[in-house]
Amino acid sequence: MKKRPFFSVIINTHNSENTISRTITSVYEQTFNNFEVVLVDDASDDSTLTIVNEYKKKI
Repeated sequence: MKKRPFFSVIINTHNSENTISRTITSVYEQTFNNFEVVLVDDASDDSTLTIVNEYKKKI
């Protein structure tokens, strides 16, 4: 049975292609690992959503 996350990290993004990779990497490099990440893309018109989807495949 999968353990429920202790807490959620919610990250709102909008046209953040220059920083979203660094943000996601920073969150996942934390030593505590019982959490979930919720990324909310607010209708970006750059490649933010593409970058987020690539991370989704890796994790």
